Amino acid sequence: MQSQTPTSRATTSLELGESLSRRNLLKAATVIGAVSAVGLTACSSSSTPSASASPVPSPTTPKTVSNAEEAGQLVLEYAKYGAAIGSYAIAGALIHNATGNVIGAVASDVLFAIQNRVNQFLEQQVTSGSSESFPYDPTAHGERQLTYWYFENRTRLNLPDAKDITLVTSLDPCAMCTGTVLAAGFNVGVFAIDPFAGINFNSSGAFTDLPEPLRAQAKRRFGYYGTQGGRAYVGGPDVAFSGTLANQSTLDDCYNTYKASADNVLASRKDSDTDPSQLLDPATNPEASAIISAYQKACPSAFTIKLKDYRRPTPELQALLTKLRDSTPGATSAVAYIDPFGNVLSTFADSLAQDPVATALQNVIQTYSQTRFNLTNSASTHDIAVKSLTSAKYGTFVFLNAPSPRVATSFADLGAFGSTVGTKAPVPSPSPMQFFDPPLRGTVTELRKVIAGMPPLYSQLVAINPQPVKQ
Repeated sequence: MQSQTPTSRATTSLELGESLSRRNLLKAATVIGAVSAVGLTACSSSSTPSASASPVPSPTTPKTVSNAEEAGQLVLEYAKYGAAIGSYAIAGALIHNATGNVIGAVASDVLFAIQNRVNQFLEQQVTSGSSESFPYDPTAHGERQLTYWYFENRTRLNLPDAKDITLVTSLDPCAMCTGTVLAAGFNVGVFAIDPFAGINFNSSGAFTDLPEPLRAQAKRRFGYYGTQGGRAYVGGPDVAFSGTLANQSTLDDCYNTYKASADNVLASRKDSDTDPSQLLDPATNPEASAIISAYQKACPSAFTIKLKDYRRPTPELQALLTKLRDSTPGATSAVAYIDPFGNVLSTFADSLAQDPVATALQNVIQTYSQTRFNLTNSASTHDIAVKSLTSAKYGTFVFLNAPSPRVATSFADLGAFGSTVGTKAPVPSPSPMQFFDPPLRGTVTELRKVIAGMPPLYSQLVAINPQPVKQ
């Protein structure tokens, strides 16, 4: 998808070691965020953004792993690489349950483990030689990237069924990644707990922050590895290596490396959250033609609609999203992103016929964020990009249909929105998350109940608040 763009045992509780006590990750969470009526031109499913990362070299490239400790060392190595490129130290790998084969190694003779790519270092030619990281893609978490890669390659590489694979991850998946892997059908093996954004943030293993039936699915498919002298395994029976133990130090390293990387991202991050009052509208600035061209290449409908009020979507936008959904095979909804100046910069429908986890919202986020990064990372467009574009938290995301409260991909969308915005919206009302029509399945009241039960990042810090469009 390119853009123009083997045993187990279960226990009933999960305990953290002292070194993994519930530290407040609020500081880290605040930096997660990055990222027509004129002919009714819209982005087609063939124009979906780049979703997966290429495999990267590693000092250790095993084709098989035999136990939880080896799996932990594998993902820890890649997590460290994520930190090395300026992002968060979180990583995952796909492992065949029956053989212990690392899926990419078996399928293509290349180790396939993926690190977090939410942030990346800018070229030093645009930073005057300093090392500055910049939001690349707020959805580019390791688990999400692995899932996208799997669906892109499962037929060509004759990959095993998702139910026969365990996605091993160094850190408890966030809401976005949880919804994604549940929709995909993987088992999930987890090392460290994330007490702020992880789906098992309270370490109970009960997943009360998930709606049913997703809660039952998580109990069956997720597993938290036991450690020597530490916690016992808790989770489902089909997680690879659930009957083996990891070293406590490996689990500790997974968490501590992540926490250190979050602090480093804060220290090295180039200012990317410029208040819109300090920006110039690219639609009316002749010097910003490169901005318009880049976004229209990624999404043909970009800059074809301009709203008088960026928080007041119009019937014109609804017509565009409806046409986009209806013309995209397998699509159930469509989403638009509007910048603080009222410019519609990215519109996509679900591309579920190609990939059952490629939602409209994530397609929109990826296009906006990756295009912004590339413009900022080019010497020829750096200055005008900095003067024209800012964090997506200042804009408005508009859904044709509100997320359905009991659907895995919709739960992933709630997580993706939280990871993108990263904090409470500077202008909370009208909401930065709006919808024209109610959920296709369930009600808005049910949706709000689901949001209230989510991990603290989403329910408290971001305080996700979907509202109907008031025309």
